[in-house]
Amino acid sequence: MELIKNIQESFILDKLKNMDYAKDLYLALCNNEWKKKDLTNTFSFREAAGIIAELRNQEEIYLDFYPALPDENYNRIEGDVTVEIRTDLKKIDWFL
Repeated sequence: MELIKNIQESFILDKLKNMDYAKDLYLALCNNEWKKKDLTNTFSFREAAGIIAELRNQEEIYLDFYPALPDENYNRIEGDVTVEIRTDLKKIDWFL
């Protein structure tokens, strides 16, 4: 997927070291169509979770991110996109 390749080659890869950012990116990849010019990338919940685990390279598996169960400290769900994630993906030319 082109979006994942672009993330790997960008500043976003470094930001994924932060677990909250990683969770936010996972949620943003789920249930959304990300577009760049004539490309469209979509991801299932499990696929997005596996991608985040792989990108982080911390010996995690997809189950570390999927499913995102809301708790008192983290109440977003799959499909939610934070301003930070939207802004960062826009910087690498990906849009909803």
